[in-house]
Amino acid sequence: MGAGEASAGWRSPLIVGAVLSLIVAVVGAVYVWRNCSGGSALGEPGAMRRYAIFVGVEFGIAAVGAAVIALCGGGEHIAAWSAWW
Repeated sequence: MGAGEASAGWRSPLIVGAVLSLIVAVVGAVYVWRNCSGGSALGEPGAMRRYAIFVGVEFGIAAVGAAVIALCGGGEHIAAWSAWW
C-alpha cells in the first residue's frame, strides 16, 4: 500500500465522509451566498477590538506554550501544540 492509498476496510467510510463534506460545503456556500448582504457581527461598535484582543491572547498563549515546550526539550511536540490552539 503506497502513500495516499487506504486499506479496503477504510474505502467506504472515506468515500461517505468525502461526500458528506462536499454536501456540507455546498450547503454552506449557498447559505453564505444568500445571506452575504446582511450585517456582520463584527460590524457592531467595539466588536472588532474585542475580537483582536481575543486573537492576540490566543496567539500569545500558543507562543508561550511553544517556547516552554522547546525549552523543555520537546521540540517535536510544538506542531501538535500549535495545531491544538
